[in-house]
Amino acid sequence: MKRRTDRKRELGPGMQVFGRLAKNKAAMAGLLVLSVMIVIALLSPWIIPYPYEALDFSNAFAPPSPKHWFGCDDLGRDILSRVMYGARYSLAIGLLAVLVGAAIGTVIGSVTGYFGGVIDNVLMRFLDILSAIPSILMAIVISAVFGAGFSKCILAIAISTMPQYARVLRGSIMSVRDMEYLEAASSINCSNMRIIARHILPNSFSAMLVTATMNVGTAILMAASLSYIGLGVQPPAPEWGAMLSGARGYIRDYPHMVLFPGIAIMVTVLCLNMFGDGLRDALDPKLKR
Repeated sequence: MKRRTDRKRELGPGMQVFGRLAKNKAAMAGLLVLSVMIVIALLSPWIIPYPYEALDFSNAFAPPSPKHWFGCDDLGRDILSRVMYGARYSLAIGLLAVLVGAAIGTVIGSVTGYFGGVIDNVLMRFLDILSAIPSILMAIVISAVFGAGFSKCILAIAISTMPQYARVLRGSIMSVRDMEYLEAASSINCSNMRIIARHILPNSFSAMLVTATMNVGTAILMAASLSYIGLGVQPPAPEWGAMLSGARGYIRDYPHMVLFPGIAIMVTVLCLNMFGDGLRDALDPKLKR
């Protein structure tokens, strides 16, 4: 028993978290599938069977076959190639929107959680106003104002989900800001920025990390929703939501045009949620011994 305890103490916090995560089969399965999707997205220009924009009207509406595994769309474009290449757009939007939203939320959450007082009241009332508006509705409004497109879609999703990150980080910081190690840092004249960056954020970031991981799937769904109504990535880019939007008029007669992009979205979001749940359990302080 002593040897096992000593061995656990020798491992760093990161290795301990990874060890607990590795025991969660669902989380590891989700991580494996996500890794495969990321590799496919990165290598898609070289591994797709047909150019994703190539038109072949002789194969318009072709059903799945050995030549075209996922069939073809109304313009004869290979759906498998478009789904594989479209992973670049959907995954990039999900990751970048979360990074931008989390970066803004980190700044606001750090300021409100550490300083409190008037700054906290003013910023939190502003976030209350933003939180009162459903995220997807705010994203639609922002996209309608700034226009459709890849970068504007990322900005719309980032702004609409930013209050969640700020609130999570603020709550985490408020739970640790009165700890003795922060008083020790203040006693040796550490600046507020140094205390926040070196002492508070590393001890408050686990909840933020889990929230960001879970929200990648939400961002992908929001991007697909914006593209579906014409406010996201625009055709002929093969973003999954744009593919669903282009195929909605043929859902009764040619369901394969909707089925495979929809499955891609479903599998990606499911795997992200599985990995996020496992990461949350691995980072739970109650599990640490």
